[in-house]
Amino acid sequence: MSETTRRIGLLIPSSNTTIEQEFARFGPDGFSFHFARLPMTEVTQAGFDSQDAAIDAACRLLADARPDAVVLCQSAASFIGGQGYDVTLRARMEAAAGVPALPAGAVMADALRALGAAKVALAVPFAGTASAAVARYLGVEGLTVVETASLGMTDNFSIAAVADEVIVDLAARAAVPQADVVMMPGGNMRCLPLVSRIEAAIGRPVVTTNQAVIWKLSRMFAVTLPPDRFGTLAAHTE
Repeated sequence: MSETTRRIGLLIPSSNTTIEQEFARFGPDGFSFHFARLPMTEVTQAGFDSQDAAIDAACRLLADARPDAVVLCQSAASFIGGQGYDVTLRARMEAAAGVPALPAGAVMADALRALGAAKVALAVPFAGTASAAVARYLGVEGLTVVETASLGMTDNFSIAAVADEVIVDLAARAAVPQADVVMMPGGNMRCLPLVSRIEAAIGRPVVTTNQAVIWKLSRMFAVTLPPDRFGTLAAHTE
């Protein structure tokens, strides 16, 4: 490991099988990623409550790896909890890990602002309650959701098994003409390898959870992202 490599601690749901693969495959030079799992199997309030109760202890364990930053790499927790939750969560994580912390939902909102988006289309794997929470969260950020396409799922493990063609079709269904950006939350949905393909198909930028987190980290630590792997977002600063 280079002396300049940044160690990033990532908190992920216990049922997630995508994040580790995507960060290993797409994480640019300059980072090493270290994971802690939180108990969460259902995209429901009970699932988020179970996860939340384990965050502080997980951050304390990640602190032993001396990370440069820690991330809750699950955007739905931000959307369900709202901006107030993000503020409290960031403080908890920083107190436990002793380094800067990022909630993924707030990072996705930052990515939308960097792209200059005002009207957002949502392409989400999860069911209606969580989808509505995304729209509320973005509304507080001054963004308007103009369309939502959903797969209606609540079992988090199953989200990783969604086929590529289904993911591309989901984005296309959401991409109404008035949308500036298609936002695809859900770190367990295998979107990152498909970003360039989806952008070519719908003719506008795409923001996914894992893509946005890597983008934010690249901005924090001055690491360059290859646009052919990260889409339109790669070239934008905050």
